[in-house]
Amino acid sequence: MAFLKALTDERARFDRAPFDHPELCVPVGHREAQPGVLAAGGNAMFPRSAAEKWAGLPAAGAGGHPAPLQTFEELLKGVGADGSRSHALNDSCSVPLP
Repeated sequence: MAFLKALTDERARFDRAPFDHPELCVPVGHREAQPGVLAAGGNAMFPRSAAEKWAGLPAAGAGGHPAPLQTFEELLKGVGADGSRSHALNDSCSVPLP
């Protein structure tokens, strides 16, 4: 694991150029109609599909973000929800989805 972590490019970790990007919307699971019950997706071709839940990743310019990205391990542990990471997949997506 230490070897893989040594390969991390700090530019990618902070969304700095050339890894900067516009606002992005990413799927983060499915919406619930009530706790434990998924909301219907509304697609007639797939009547048993669930509605997706999306999160917005804020745009990053060439300078990137002042805080690093949240790692998968941090996501599982809940680290970053306090603002110590550039985003914790809690922001709503403002880009129109198809």
